Amino acid sequence: MNIRSRNTIISAILLLIPGAAYFNWLGDELRADDSPAKPMAVAKAMVGQKVAWQTLTDYQGKDWDTSSFHNQKGVVFAFLGTQCPLAKLYTLKLVSLAKEYESRGIRFVAVDSNVQDSLAEMAAHAKKFGMTMPFLKDPDQRWADELGATRTPE
Repeated sequence: MNIRSRNTIISAILLLIPGAAYFNWLGDELRADDSPAKPMAVAKAMVGQKVAWQTLTDYQGKDWDTSSFHNQKGVVFAFLGTQCPLAKLYTLKLVSLAKEYESRGIRFVAVDSNVQDSLAEMAAHAKKFGMTMPFLKDPDQRWADELGATRTPE
């Protein structure tokens, strides 16, 4: 698979998965006072761009950093919330995509940036949906900010 095809696939995945790091084009969204919202800033991270990494811990207590993914062709970060109905709906699809693309060198990583979600709740969510991908806690939302996520599941 050439790099253009791979980047197209990754772009499609990022745009199709609600909660994945994406751009926000909600300029026509209305505020409480019925005035149009101003477009939000463009995400910092772009497909194919390297980002500054910080160490994050998964629900099992394992630390993950950039060296954890150095041999991958690409990494897809998807934001999940253990209590979000939408995230519960697309978790099974994420698990399926992770299995499908693993042999192609694409690693899926789930990230929970919700302060209210405990590691125990994350463990229960991972078990319920058969998640084998890393499921990382982003307790201060710095990773969501670094990736430019403008919405995360709640």
